[in-house]
Amino acid sequence: MKIKSLAFIFFIISCELFAQEVRTIQPSIMVIPRAKEGQDLRTLIDESHDMRVAISEVQQGFNDRDYTTKDFVTLLKALLRDEAVTSDNQTEFRNRIFQNAGTDIIVEVDFSLNKSTSGNLVRIILSGNETDSGNALSNKTCESGRFYTDDVGNLSKRAIQSCIDEFLETMNNKFSLIVEDGKSVKIEFGFHQNSNLNMNSLIDSKNDRLKYLIEDWLTQNAYKNYVKISSTTNTKIAVEDFRYPLKNEKTNMNNTPSSVQRDIDRFLMSLNVNATIDYSNNTLYITIE
Repeated sequence: MKIKSLAFIFFIISCELFAQEVRTIQPSIMVIPRAKEGQDLRTLIDESHDMRVAISEVQQGFNDRDYTTKDFVTLLKALLRDEAVTSDNQTEFRNRIFQNAGTDIIVEVDFSLNKSTSGNLVRIILSGNETDSGNALSNKTCESGRFYTDDVGNLSKRAIQSCIDEFLETMNNKFSLIVEDGKSVKIEFGFHQNSNLNMNSLIDSKNDRLKYLIEDWLTQNAYKNYVKISSTTNTKIAVEDFRYPLKNEKTNMNNTPSSVQRDIDRFLMSLNVNATIDYSNNTLYITIE
């Protein structure tokens, strides 16, 4: 009896640990409107009541399935308090949202309402993208079916209910690969026009050439040693794919490209090499001075 009791206790503990692990890797989500040509995210959410309703229904669908969601309107208001965003074009502003979302995934909602004598239909296209890289994880077109009603909320809910589980299954499968294989970022090492260094320069403290030191660091620090260096010249090293873990094991917080940026900066400082680092379009640009 004692053996059976211990086995049962072990089973319960294992189940609890498994549940905790599932919660740990489950992605967080922000739902935002997808702006069409000529539309602006900054005004779309205010001008379209139907879009607000659709976003609310999509977000509720995720909440009902125990996903952690972050409110887009709250982020939008915070960004609009920054005067710099007023000069952003649509692409720049969308990129700013991705950079400040603070979630694993952003789901964009493309909403349309089709009215006819045979009834009204809501069509919602869901596009899930990994926040840091912008890589597509899942896409799905959802339709409510035609009904004689002007209740956009109900039609939107019907549309989401028709497809959300399939959308999430695809998204979760892709996200599981990120958990397993790591997140991806591109890296480009180059030189300031006034720099006295190049990739063949000898770093005295290491008695080795700069390009070999960089290549070795990339291999040793990439998650599971996964790195693809597409080209190395006298003036540049282009890294097509550098993997880093989704979470920091010590803090259990999500890693971001800025985590990689800090590590590269510290590595270069250890060589007494100064550099400026910029991040744009999922690429870290390292300019050695």
